[in-house]
Amino acid sequence: MNFIEIWDTNNGASIDFLYILKTINVESNLTWAILDLEAVASERGTFSMIDLESKIEKAATGLVMTGAEIIKIAEQLFQIVNGKFVAYRDIEDPELVIESVDSSYWTIYSPDSRVLEKLSKTYKLTKSTTISEPPL
Repeated sequence: MNFIEIWDTNNGASIDFLYILKTINVESNLTWAILDLEAVASERGTFSMIDLESKIEKAATGLVMTGAEIIKIAEQLFQIVNGKFVAYRDIEDPELVIESVDSSYWTIYSPDSRVLEKLSKTYKLTKSTTISEPPL
């Protein structure tokens, strides 16, 4: 499985999760799970960040949702400090693992090299490598 680190910033803040999702063109047939989230909701947010984080902590396999639902949440986040998001068709075989690390950079893991190529062409400060197992 290949992965890319994205170190780009936008006015000093790491790249927005929604922007990453739009760059990779989230497939509607993927199921998503939020495994971890520490974030700040935007002023236009329509949900309680505390409630969302609590639901994630209580979910044994992460908070499961559709691609449309993950985009709706991403649209309402101002900043993700730490987060881990997994997209899959089959729970045993993730298509994507997207992780925010300390508001500093993103790591995106995918067996599909086309996804990573698109990201490396979109962002300037990237680092690519290969690992044997997905980081779950």
